[in-house]
Amino acid sequence: MKFRFGLLPRVVLAIGLGVGCGFFFPEWATRIALTFNDIFGQFLSFVIPLLILGLVAPGIADLGKNAGWLLAVTAALAYAFTLFSGFGTYLVGRAVFPALLEGSQAVLPGRGAYALFHGSDAAAVRRHVGAGAGLRARTGHGLYP
Repeated sequence: MKFRFGLLPRVVLAIGLGVGCGFFFPEWATRIALTFNDIFGQFLSFVIPLLILGLVAPGIADLGKNAGWLLAVTAALAYAFTLFSGFGTYLVGRAVFPALLEGSQAVLPGRGAYALFHGSDAAAVRRHVGAGAGLRARTGHGLYP
């Protein structure tokens, strides 16, 4: 009997290999893989709507004389569910968030934020914020790419 490696194990293996390669390959090789990933992702974002349109439009056209009515009902249902989910989210947020946030304090921008960067602790904040660049210069790894 021939052993078949299914799609899900292939995907899991590819993700594991990608993570492993990201740890051990040099930076230039990782950047090439990221560039390919970005280009392929943009290509998919462009092609998938065209595929959907190309597969759905003939299906609607094959429905016959009721195609327009079915399309209108589908669009109305989609619009109704969008409104329902939006208003439902708003109402649940209005009902639940006050109880979740009870007793907490909001930090609003204003004098406090100004004092953080320009007050007595400003040097400590600048050292902390600048740690990414200094760490990168010393070790080759930093807080930011």
